[in-house]
Amino acid sequence: MSDFEMAIDGLGLNDVINLEIAHAKLKSYFGWLCPTLETHVPLVSEGGVVNLKLELLTVSSPEPREIVTAIAELQSHGGCSSDCGCGCH
Repeated sequence: MSDFEMAIDGLGLNDVINLEIAHAKLKSYFGWLCPTLETHVPLVSEGGVVNLKLELLTVSSPEPREIVTAIAELQSHGGCSSDCGCGCH
């Protein structure tokens, strides 16, 4: 699990969490989620820090296909402990 996943583990509906992350540590903090995050969220840093305020608005169960796809992606690349830059440690 990435540091981000560990930070949000256990949050309940409507819980709010504030994250302050050094811009230089974004890839390692978000791990495999970082490419998706960079695509959808403008990461502007002031003083080298990115501030995020997250609120858990809904919880849903994934479709079985989503689970299989995620496992396949992890098996094909994740957990390689390399320095490939994707956060797959």
